Amino acid sequence: MKEGEDIRERSGNSLEIIYTNAQSIVNKINELRSVVSTLKPDIILINESWTHSDITNAYLKIDGYELSGRQDRTDTVDGRGGGLLVYSKLGLTVSEVENKTDFNQVMAVSVATKSKQLTINLVYRSPNSSNENNAKLNEFVRTISSSSVTIGDMNYPGIDWVNGSSNSEGRGFFNATQDSFLTQYVHFPTHEASTIDLVLSTNDIHVSSVEDVGNLGKSHHSILHARIDAKPTRMPSLEQVPDYAKADFEKLRDCMNIDWNAELATLGAEDSWSCFKEKLSKSMEACIPLKPRRASNKPLWMNQNIMRLIRKKRRLWNWYKTTRDYTEYQAYLAAQKSVTKTIRAAKKKFERKLAKNFKNNPRQFYSHLNNNTKSRAQVGPLKNESGEQISDSQGMCNVLNSFFTSVFTEEDTANIPTLERMGETDVGSGGGGLQLVPDIMNQLVPWWGLVGKPKPVSTKGY
Repeated sequence: MKEGEDIRERSGNSLEIIYTNAQSIVNKINELRSVVSTLKPDIILINESWTHSDITNAYLKIDGYELSGRQDRTDTVDGRGGGLLVYSKLGLTVSEVENKTDFNQVMAVSVATKSKQLTINLVYRSPNSSNENNAKLNEFVRTISSSSVTIGDMNYPGIDWVNGSSNSEGRGFFNATQDSFLTQYVHFPTHEASTIDLVLSTNDIHVSSVEDVGNLGKSHHSILHARIDAKPTRMPSLEQVPDYAKADFEKLRDCMNIDWNAELATLGAEDSWSCFKEKLSKSMEACIPLKPRRASNKPLWMNQNIMRLIRKKRRLWNWYKTTRDYTEYQAYLAAQKSVTKTIRAAKKKFERKLAKNFKNNPRQFYSHLNNNTKSRAQVGPLKNESGEQISDSQGMCNVLNSFFTSVFTEEDTANIPTLERMGETDVGSGGGGLQLVPDIMNQLVPWWGLVGKPKPVSTKGY
């Protein structure tokens, strides 16, 4: 990507994906948010997230995106050495695909495009993976269906993708990709001097470009920016908000120029408020147009200085890859530390300002609090009774209505059973009715024997 290129002009014509091996996303999530706000991808893929059950989805939230898939590694301490995350831009039709392999670190999502359903596989193979697990990965690769893109860290540095050869360690995986006719698009080092982070696609999917756009924090893996020639299906937001910039306030004043004393003279407090609210709502509808709500993925603490430092860090990394000079690497490390420090300071300054202005603007404070403690999941896509995937709003409503009505039982009102009336006998008469035996009642209820006959209520003093 060229410096200063307008990403918005490219948006919509292709599916944009960024991928990286984060080597723990927990302490890099703020930098990831900054990178995302700059690159504006459609899909975000993260390997080695190192997430675990104590890390909530709210902590991993990125504004403008939904966490469409998460898989924590559970066979290591705190999820170290694994973990997969998939984010998708709001408005895309993305659903997680059932995992049909025994390989331990793979996750798939389906993305709706204008022409077909595109499957994206996210894979991580640990360098310590066993031979049995490697065989499962090879089998998974051989079963990859059409219209699929597979991205991940395979940890096979001995494969030469340019010349089409491999050492003994990676030969099984390389042969599996050849058997499935997969094309590999990464032809530059992604981890030090090795090409171990790969972008593979079936022959019916074309990846137009894959670029190295720097690193995330102290991770030694490159961030890959892949562009796929597939136009994703986007569902525009239906939420409308007032467009005050185009409002006719003069007309609004005329509409609300009412003799309120006469209008509300015969009404009580509740009816007066309802009357005023109704007239104000109608006047606003007539004088203030509506516009679709725009979703922003820019963090509130993000500023121009942070964006400038991230671009500088990216340039220094690309220059170091070209020169392999130690001095240039030190300059890159200094820029990386500056980015981390500046992001931390900007977020701290923003949160201190929120706390300081809490009394004057509590709404902003609680909005930020809820945004960082709650995670909303997008509804859909859903499958109907015939197994078809439904993504449009009306279709999903019909699927939900059909399901909700199916759980209710239909009562047979024509055959309502008749209840037999119990015998009208005195309590304790021994005629089959309810009998209260004093000895038993004294044992069950300690105060039973203290209850006497009811006494008349005294009215003295009234």
